[in-house]
Amino acid sequence: MQKYLEMRSDDNDALLVTLDTPHVRLKISGVEIRLRNLGKQVKVERIHPHKFRRTMATRAIERDVTNMMYPYMTFNDDTEVTHSQMLDDGSVKVYIETPVEDGFKNLTCLLPEYQYENHGYDEKELNYWKAFIQNNAHIIMELAKEGGFVNATAV
Repeated sequence: MQKYLEMRSDDNDALLVTLDTPHVRLKISGVEIRLRNLGKQVKVERIHPHKFRRTMATRAIERDVTNMMYPYMTFNDDTEVTHSQMLDDGSVKVYIETPVEDGFKNLTCLLPEYQYENHGYDEKELNYWKAFIQNNAHIIMELAKEGGFVNATAV
């Protein structure tokens, strides 16, 4: 990763950018296309970002890494809801992230205190996510005690 960053000649703050100028933040579809092409080059089929996340999570569990984030739900617009394991103080961090044109907007909530940190959601969206968290908090807290839910997807 360090070599990749050193060879880049642009001044974009994004980690992954397009190859062509102007080097703009790479969208999710661009990452998927690059991974698919890379997979073809090394003869690996059905390669996608989720496979990397899942592999990283599996390796972290094998190394007994603490403070893992577990998937809870993925929505059709690629919004992801994740949560931490239950922390020593009994709290759980819920993280919601939605891809947008220039990156992501996200919301963090610490349960059971319902302390929110919003980055980019408007008032209507924020109210939606607050209601979502309140309606799902009991499930998220229970899953966090058990170390997370392996795979949930919104339909």
